[in-house]
Amino acid sequence: MKLFTRKRIGILIGILLLGLICVACIACNNKYVLLDSIKADRLLPCPDEIVYGSYALSGNEAGELYELLVEQFDLDENKFEPHTFDSESKRKLVRRNCAVLSFRFQTPRKISQDLEAEKFNVSEAFEFDEIKILLHQVNGLFLEYYLDGELYMFESAAALRHCDFVVNDNFSGLFERKMAESIIGLMPPSVSDDEPVISNVFPAIPDSIVLYVDGNSVVLSDMEKVMVFEMISSLLAKEVRAGADTFVSQSASSIPALEIVKERVFVELRYNKPQKYVADTIEETPFGNSVATLTYESLLLGFNVCGSDETHESDCHIVYMKDGKYDWWGSYNRHRSYPPELTSLYAYMYMRVCFE
Repeated sequence: MKLFTRKRIGILIGILLLGLICVACIACNNKYVLLDSIKADRLLPCPDEIVYGSYALSGNEAGELYELLVEQFDLDENKFEPHTFDSESKRKLVRRNCAVLSFRFQTPRKISQDLEAEKFNVSEAFEFDEIKILLHQVNGLFLEYYLDGELYMFESAAALRHCDFVVNDNFSGLFERKMAESIIGLMPPSVSDDEPVISNVFPAIPDSIVLYVDGNSVVLSDMEKVMVFEMISSLLAKEVRAGADTFVSQSASSIPALEIVKERVFVELRYNKPQKYVADTIEETPFGNSVATLTYESLLLGFNVCGSDETHESDCHIVYMKDGKYDWWGSYNRHRSYPPELTSLYAYMYMRVCFE
């Protein structure tokens, strides 16, 4: 009798475990099945995550970028209307030439019925966990809504289109600049707000030099600082001479360029006070005049000598810190071929940092 009871208990436990496994599998296949949706009071609510390309921002960074987008774009609900593309091939052609920014939500959202504009209606069952913002320089701004990867159709229309919105040439700079700071991940050093130190030499001798290799960093001693500075000062000085080196656009989109730059080693020249280069004379070249003045707070030299010329992985970048931020936007999509001295510097940096 006791044995029979134990068997029954064992069977019940097995059934219970099987049921829990089934529930877990359903939850994994449909991640929102047990979650109630949250009402949204606007067509484009603040997301939990913003994704561009293979990179994502979340938390405060996503919130800050969201506020920038809302401030930049006129997102009045009554200026959107359902848009039907002439054909699926036309839709794919438009999407292929768009910058796509994805807003993702951990819990599904549901548009509040009070918010509905006169130009379109949504069903009470309409929910979404992702909004794709399509930015096209000619056709304007589109919104696509998804739930579990399925596109929602507005009265047989694939997207909502901003009626009178024209994307200008700088539309990508708004979010690419913000995402660049997160992707590269280097925190700019603190600099005093004193008046800049004026010098007729570029670059000025730094107060300290930091090396970055494979996610590790080392602050150099005074003797090491002098040695490294001598190796790179002539290279950096060419920056103020127009035509001294040819800069080439690295990519039509800056994010792929970041994927290359992120893997580089960096030499950071840090200054306690802002610096201002003022040229004694302006040099004339066939390509224009040399730089007359240049203000900066710190400098980064990023390079990698292990790549090929075809992939631009064997070039170098010079990035300026100004107003407390590194200007990745103006620097990471241009490059120059690296000079021979960087080969020995790379070897030194790897040994110095990785075998510390």
